[in-house]
Amino acid sequence: MTTRELRVPTLVWVLMLAALGCRTPASVAPEPQPAPDPVPAPVFIEQPTAEAEATQPPTLASFESFLGLRYGDTVTQMIERHGEPVYSMASGELDTFYYVLIEDTIEDDGPPGPGDDFLFVITTDHASGRIFNLQILAHERQAELDDPLLRFLGAPLSEVVASFGEPPRAESGFHTYEYVDEARNLEIEVEFVCYDFDDWICNELWVTWFEP
Repeated sequence: MTTRELRVPTLVWVLMLAALGCRTPASVAPEPQPAPDPVPAPVFIEQPTAEAEATQPPTLASFESFLGLRYGDTVTQMIERHGEPVYSMASGELDTFYYVLIEDTIEDDGPPGPGDDFLFVITTDHASGRIFNLQILAHERQAELDDPLLRFLGAPLSEVVASFGEPPRAESGFHTYEYVDEARNLEIEVEFVCYDFDDWICNELWVTWFEP
C-alpha cells in the first residue's frame, strides 16, 4: 500500500472529527432562565355601602343636600326632582314655590295660595334661579321625600341638641345653627322651629343656602 493510499482515509477521519467538534453535543441543555417575579395578588378596598353611609351620624354640613336637592341647584333641578309646584309667587328679588297642599286653611278663597298649609316651600333667587331657602312642615307625607335628615322633623328639641349641640341662637321658637366652609365661601343656616307650647317638638325645619 502506498503512502497516498494511507493518507486519504486518515484525512477523511480528521475532517469528520473536526466537524463533530464544532457541534453542540445533544446532551448539553441550555442554561435555565430565572423564573419571573410572581404577580402580586390584587388588593380589594372595601367601599362603604349606601346603608353604611346612611347610618353615619349627620352633621350640619350634611344639610348641603336637603329634600333631594343640593347647594347650587336651581329651579331646573327643583322641577326635575319635585315636578311643577301647586302654587308660586314672585316677591322682589325672590321667587317662592309651594308644594303638596296639606290643608286649605281658608275656605272658598279660590286656588291654593300662601295662606294655606303646604308640606314644603322652596324659595329661589329670581336673577340666578338658584335655590336660596327650603322650609318643610312636620306631616305624615314627609316620609314620601325619603330624606334621612327629616328624622329631626317632629322630633323633640333635645334630640336636635344631642346631635348638634346647643344652638348658637334661639329666639321666638327658632333654634338656629350655622355651618361655614371658608374654603368654598359657603354658609348654611339650619333652623329648627320648636315652640314651648308644642312641648318643644320641632314641627318645622328651615334650611338656607347662602351664595358665595
